Amino acid sequence: MLAQALLACGSYEFSVVETSSDPGFLESEGKFIGAATAPNGLVVFPPWEILGGILKVGLFDPVTELFSTVDVTAEVTADGTSTRPFSGAVTANNGLIVFVPNAANAVGLFNAGTQSLSTYDISSYGLPSGKFIFGAPAPTGNVVYFAPFAAGAIGKFDAGTSAFTTIDISSYLPSPAPGYKFCGAALVAGRVVFAPRTITTGIGVLDTSTDSFKVVNITGMMPEHPSNHGQLFAGATATADGKVVMAPRGGQLVGVYDVQAEALSTIDVTNSGMGVDEFDSQHFYGAAPLAGGSGFNAVLVPSTASGVCLVDTTTMSFSYVNISGSVDWDEHTASRAVLHTEPW
Repeated sequence: MLAQALLACGSYEFSVVETSSDPGFLESEGKFIGAATAPNGLVVFPPWEILGGILKVGLFDPVTELFSTVDVTAEVTADGTSTRPFSGAVTANNGLIVFVPNAANAVGLFNAGTQSLSTYDISSYGLPSGKFIFGAPAPTGNVVYFAPFAAGAIGKFDAGTSAFTTIDISSYLPSPAPGYKFCGAALVAGRVVFAPRTITTGIGVLDTSTDSFKVVNITGMMPEHPSNHGQLFAGATATADGKVVMAPRGGQLVGVYDVQAEALSTIDVTNSGMGVDEFDSQHFYGAAPLAGGSGFNAVLVPSTASGVCLVDTTTMSFSYVNISGSVDWDEHTASRAVLHTEPW
């Protein structure tokens, strides 16, 4: 049921939808990470943690505001070093939902029409645990690219043929290479932009027409902050004006990358009225595009931040809406609820 119609900012309304349809499972932390919209309108939440030996996909219908789960325990195993098989979901151009492998030695392919999951083994590539986090589709065809997190290569999966390969980027990384490299991906103008976990990694850019890769050095584009060296960004989204918005994980600077100019600008959200004390080292984890009449074109998904941040890349401005009074908070925001944003 709808727990509470909350707040308004500009022309957007925020609400919280209870997910108590499966209370034994949904009361646990770490259930899902990321989301993707299927052709039938369902929002698909890929499983993150194996909880009590159970792994479930979350499904949300934004029209009826009903939430349900699909048990996929039998289809998935982790690699033995982690209980987190997937880390993100991407809708391929053929409508199938691709689950980004993290500790799983397989790519997940979810059909929202039949509500079934298939997996495709990638163990022969010898990739580490925590290999990828988040991804982005190619502009044409059914290819999805995975952002390398612990891996030294980009993952490339064709949701039409189920073929998997990697694009080695080790020569583009600083030496010694950081343990965690990128955390987020977005498609803009035929290029996939990868959000860096550390400032020394730089922003990764993949040309999908040639699969050629390069790194844009950003060390002079951001002020020094402890979060630059391991907690920089977590999640990225493309905007209609051709920018990529990157959500701050440990710092308080939103990254806005201009693909054409190859330049990073930042929006300082420190003096937002939310109070620095409301944040810790995992402020936001994810970003999504917005459409509507308010001017804001991206929204940052709160992790331990107690509010939603809306971003306008045209005016380089933001608005922060505190939602702490509306969510049954625990360690990570929205673990018991779906945060729902829509234009009025």
